[in-house]
Amino acid sequence: EPVQVIFRRKEVGFRCEDLRHLNEQERDAYVQEFIRQDKAAGFDLSRDALMRVAILRTGDEDYYFVWSSHHILMDGWCVALVTDEVFEAYFAAVEHRQPKLAPVTPYSQYIEWLEAQDEAAAASYWKDYLLGYDQQTSIPTGKVG
Repeated sequence: EPVQVIFRRKEVGFRCEDLRHLNEQERDAYVQEFIRQDKAAGFDLSRDALMRVAILRTGDEDYYFVWSSHHILMDGWCVALVTDEVFEAYFAAVEHRQPKLAPVTPYSQYIEWLEAQDEAAAASYWKDYLLGYDQQTSIPTGKVG
């Protein structure tokens, strides 16, 4: 059974650092090391926030925006949607206006749709679609990089 769990309080991995006190070479090295460590940290699904955001200020009007998320949270299709919303919110703030965002469909509506689907018809569709495949597809495992 699909279940949606919403925490009343959940820590989000957010950091904001001002690096303007460093010289240019030190700032560049710090940013590169920060990104390397962020990638190496990965995500522990049992305890970590599934997304981390860091803003590293490197100049009076220069920033690095480091946004990391676990792949279980967003796939390639939804990354573009979320990125569009983030940039719309950003540009709206810069332009002192309300962001223009598409209405949000509640997850519960998807669950209702899912429960209304004909499981036998879906199984028949996939059985016909995969007819003729006689081997399993190997899925790579382990950490890359």
